[in-house]
Amino acid sequence: IKGIGPKRARLLEKLGITTIQEALFCFPRRYEDRRRIEKIARLRPSDKPTTIYGIVRASGVTVSPKQHAKIFELMIGDDTGVFTAKWFNQAFLKKIFTPGTRVVLSGKITLKRYGGLEMIQPEYEILDEADADAELLHTGRIVPIYALTEGLYQKEMRKVMKQIVDQFAESAEETLPLDLRRKYQFLPLCEALRRVHFPEQTEDVELLNLEKSPAHHRLIFDEFFLLELGMGLRQHHV
Repeated sequence: IKGIGPKRARLLEKLGITTIQEALFCFPRRYEDRRRIEKIARLRPSDKPTTIYGIVRASGVTVSPKQHAKIFELMIGDDTGVFTAKWFNQAFLKKIFTPGTRVVLSGKITLKRYGGLEMIQPEYEILDEADADAELLHTGRIVPIYALTEGLYQKEMRKVMKQIVDQFAESAEETLPLDLRRKYQFLPLCEALRRVHFPEQTEDVELLNLEKSPAHHRLIFDEFFLLELGMGLRQHHV
């Protein structure tokens, strides 16, 4: 898989992922709804992730003696106002967020110490003209949240999983007989795998987090079906 070298392979192995098949069946542990993009003027403090879109107005790096950290501060604006986002010890972001860059941010909105609102350590996606109609991966959609291990981050994991799902979900061997799939109106296995990792925009986030989406129904049924088969074969053997 492109982007997986020895170091990242060792990290994935800690999660029990050493093959394409194991990756396809390593499902997200929860989902965040980042479909709705809020106008800056309408932002309010919130514990739930909020998604905003804007153009970079200015950026800079300051040093905080109290926190012993370099703080990268970004100002982005839309047609309703200007907003601030901050990252700690990520000064390299100044090369990414150049003035005029279009960006989508997702994170929790908090109150500044002396008034105003900001995002701390938000996830981001940079957009250019070629990406105007491209599919967003980390923002502006229902975003899968995976189990991680130290040294592996959500954005990295998402990129790897998207690549694997796009290239190999179609190759997953169908396990259920056609009559069972028709009887219970189950999704094909390949479609269930695609949608459990990267849900469609019309999905219900609450059902996804309760593992009651159509994709979850299909995959959970598979587990019980195989368990019943195994028990039946064992009983028959005895």
